[in-house]
Amino acid sequence: SVDPVDLDFSLPEQHLAVAETGLKVELTVDGYADTTFTGEVTAVEPRVDKATRNFGLRARLPNPDHKLRAGQFGRVKLILPGERELLAVPRTAINYSSYGTSVFVVREKKNDPAAAAAAPSAGDAQATDADGKQQEPSLEVIQRFVRTGEARGDFVAVLDGLKPGERVATSGLLKLRNEQPVKIDNSVVPDAELSPQPKES
Repeated sequence: SVDPVDLDFSLPEQHLAVAETGLKVELTVDGYADTTFTGEVTAVEPRVDKATRNFGLRARLPNPDHKLRAGQFGRVKLILPGERELLAVPRTAINYSSYGTSVFVVREKKNDPAAAAAAPSAGDAQATDADGKQQEPSLEVIQRFVRTGEARGDFVAVLDGLKPGERVATSGLLKLRNEQPVKIDNSVVPDAELSPQPKES
């Protein structure tokens, strides 16, 4: 049968909690680049593949014009209900290694004698140096292990290990070490977009 047609696809295991039957899917194929085919999930594989750490799903799509053919390759978008608030950081802030996934959190340096000497009194608004110029607080980075979730564009969701409002390093991670002093330089900031598009040459 080619109407309806069944679509088999897979997702990484971190999406197990949100995958369920009845969710809407959108499919595009190269043969009909301007057409979006829609359907819904009819089955979720209860087993995770040991090699890929992915699990399978099956969706069913109406195909009255018989445009979709068996064996075609397509791009699938799973539509989740409602909106969710997520804490996300640029991909460049994530440090992947064999012992875990981490970020470098930027914070004011603890137990810094210079910072303590320049600390303002209760009546001062800001610390100043001998010339009366405002002093910037001494900063350091702390490596923090995190649990990441889904990725969208140039951003990755952080599910655990990071709080809203904390600053993270987004470049130069290979040069950073735990409790290393740093200075923030935002003159060159990596591009990060939710829906990046290839640049035309």
